[in-house]
Amino acid sequence: MVIINNASNTQKFNLERFQEKIKVFNFGTDIISDKTIDLKNELSIEGKKSMILELK
Repeated sequence: MVIINNASNTQKFNLERFQEKIKVFNFGTDIISDKTIDLKNELSIEGKKSMILELK
C-alpha cells in the first residue's frame, strides 16, 4: 500500500474508508522505516512525505 501526502502540512487519514480492500490485514510495516502501523486506527503522515506499507 502506497500513501503519499503531497500537502505541505501533516495529514491524518481515517483508514475506515479503505477497509473493503485492507480488511483482511491488521498491520502494515513501513518498508523504509521498519515501523509497524496498526491498520485499524487513524494514520498520520507528515507533509511532502510518502509511505510504502507491506500489509500483514
